[in-house]
Amino acid sequence: MSLITPVQIMVKSIGVLNSREFAKTCKEHGIGQKFTRVNRPQTNGKAERVIRTLMEM
Repeated sequence: MSLITPVQIMVKSIGVLNSREFAKTCKEHGIGQKFTRVNRPQTNGKAERVIRTLMEM
């Protein structure tokens, strides 16, 4: 199985994935970060789905 590196990921504006360490790792691998708006359920749901998908891999 070959792995695919994402070009950009969507993460919550508040949380574990909004850390300097995570940002550094993304930058090292050429992955951009797109942050959701606070208190916006539509984009929070998208971020939750991405996280769930990654956890299932």
